[in-house]
Amino acid sequence: MKIKKFTVILLVLIMAFTCFACGGTGNSDGNNGGDDENPPQVDTSWDITDSAEMVRRAASLAERVAQTFVKGSYAVNNYNDANQATASLWPYTEIVAMYNRLYAATKDVTYKTKLEQAISGLAYYKGTSNDPANTSKYHSGRGSSTGGGYGTVFYDDNIWVAREFYEAYVNTQNADYLKESVAIVNFIMAEGYEPELKGIYWDQDTQNIYNGETSEGKGATINVCTTAPTIMMLCKLSDYITDTAKQAQYRTWATQMFSATYQNFRDVDTNCYYDRRSVVINEATKKKEYKNIDTAIIPYNTACMVIAGVELYRLNPTNEAFLNASKASAAGADMSIGRLDNTAKVKAYSYNSWFNVLLLDSFIELKSADAELSAQYVENMRKSVNYGYKNFLATEGADQGFMSPSWVRGWSDISFKDNNGAKESGDLLLHAANAETYALLAAYYAN
Repeated sequence: MKIKKFTVILLVLIMAFTCFACGGTGNSDGNNGGDDENPPQVDTSWDITDSAEMVRRAASLAERVAQTFVKGSYAVNNYNDANQATASLWPYTEIVAMYNRLYAATKDVTYKTKLEQAISGLAYYKGTSNDPANTSKYHSGRGSSTGGGYGTVFYDDNIWVAREFYEAYVNTQNADYLKESVAIVNFIMAEGYEPELKGIYWDQDTQNIYNGETSEGKGATINVCTTAPTIMMLCKLSDYITDTAKQAQYRTWATQMFSATYQNFRDVDTNCYYDRRSVVINEATKKKEYKNIDTAIIPYNTACMVIAGVELYRLNPTNEAFLNASKASAAGADMSIGRLDNTAKVKAYSYNSWFNVLLLDSFIELKSADAELSAQYVENMRKSVNYGYKNFLATEGADQGFMSPSWVRGWSDISFKDNNGAKESGDLLLHAANAETYALLAAYYAN
């Protein structure tokens, strides 16, 4: 009996030792509680790539924008604003952008009609003046009649209007839209371009106040938010300029402005772009020069330089310097503007969805030159916006039916207020940009 008992004990000890030597948990990689053949599944069903579902989401968000902000022939700026202030030019233009992308993604004539209606509303911001012939400019404030725009003329607002007229031409082939886009760019180059520094001033009111101030509206500044999209539009529009001398001028301007912006505004560590620099007049030489710099890195500045580089490379395919600059900036933006959120496990971008949709657009435009890089960067942004739709699509209150403009950190990330004292989470600009984002993604994943 003692021998049998000893044998049983010995066998138990051998089995225990064998189990311990092999890991003791039934999991050969050493992770407690796992199963090699049936690893735990992570739910990624929320991260959609289905173009039809993306269109549905874009349409739903756009419908909420129309219901909440559009009031007949005009729009309001913020649904949290008790006074319902009329939208200024910048956010109103985003309604046009939203319908431009929806029509491009669907070719549904309903969106063509909505696009045309939205474009007609831009006429209320248009100004009448003694500016050079064949130019058009738009003011920040909406007048009571067409051609009655008032308030400051911001060159960045104007280039966004030019962009949407151009996109509307591409979508509809209405030649009047192309003509207006060219007229706006002609105005910017005639009135806002600084040939000594090869950049575009921020606004018409302060462009001659050379006091070294970088604060908005305090003095003359040249901004990347005006210069980079103007480069982009000079390239795109040059394809339609029949006057060969004018076409060459557009492309020369674009090349010189890109080189100057790369030299004077690029952050060498990230290859992203600073926001603006003040302009002063050198007492000794009487020439204009840069003084102070605002080192804020805002997504759409870098985004537009990415697109500008891709466009210049398209026009000059033997010069890879433009493409290399765009790739470096896109990589820098993906790494430093999009930061991994440890809770969500996706990249968090700016709280401002309008900043982000332009960054997404730049990654999409990179596809023509490098499809692999484009897919990588678009995927990161797709995951973030899908995460936002799953987790921060409001189901009640004033926000109902809207998705947080801060896709990964949610509504609480936008607690500050706009100039009218209303919570900025209710801004037209941001919610129309969310709809545009899904329309852009829908078109990308349909191809």
